Amino acid sequence: MKNKLEKFGFKQQIELDPYLFISDKVICIVYVDETLFFARDDKYIDDVVLFLRNEDMELEAPEDNVAGFLEIHIDRKKDGKITLTQLGLTNNNKKNVILHENYTSTWFN
Repeated sequence: MKNKLEKFGFKQQIELDPYLFISDKVICIVYVDETLFFARDDKYIDDVVLFLRNEDMELEAPEDNVAGFLEIHIDRKKDGKITLTQLGLTNNNKKNVILHENYTSTWFN
């Protein structure tokens, strides 16, 4: 998967997380047999998925959404910021991710 993502133009963010890949338009997180894509427009995700399928990758989109899969609470602020909180984690390990613009997401297994 790493080589195919890099062939598409993704750069592995090894200094942040070895499972994180970022291209100009799409953020990708890969963990074991799950792949999550985030982009401002579904078209960018569709382009990546089409490329990977043409590279003989088998990707299937489940019925659930990413927030449900990750047990994430999404809080949209009036200033346009979005806070993602993974409620299943203990308070000591709670992680928040703040997105400053709207992103669409899709996950595959």
